[in-house]
Amino acid sequence: MPDWKRVTVGLVPENEKANLPRLSRSLAHICLRVADLERSIRFYRDILGLSPVFQFFDENKKRFGIYFHFGDRNFLELFENPGEKGPKGSFLHFCIETQDLDATVAEIAKRGWPIDRPPKLGCDGTMQAWIKDPDGNPIEIFCYTDKSLLNPWLE
Repeated sequence: MPDWKRVTVGLVPENEKANLPRLSRSLAHICLRVADLERSIRFYRDILGLSPVFQFFDENKKRFGIYFHFGDRNFLELFENPGEKGPKGSFLHFCIETQDLDATVAEIAKRGWPIDRPPKLGCDGTMQAWIKDPDGNPIEIFCYTDKSLLNPWLE
């Protein structure tokens, strides 16, 4: 990975953009493997304030998975897999959008969770902060600014 303090960002030229209609409506969900489902439920419910939607039970009626609602049409799916800790494979992080980054970070800290990287302006024009979930999965928390390069795509 590059030295993020030296990274520059530029918009993709028109000739490199997709010429076909977009097939996706939104990112529906992210699925994470977790080592301890109950610990992860407490984090996502009690620290980040996500609402549980439904859960998965095995043939012995043991809960091994759960869905959380992020907002709008976005969800987080967790499956317990003890002994395997993230991040693995090509996963690097996921990002949560908030309207007030400073207030969100303050609330997370008030709820007793450490902030890995405090709020700062990212090279793409968004404000961002970072935390990790109980399995070490990096979570970016950000909010758009007037200078965000993604503004033209926001609905």
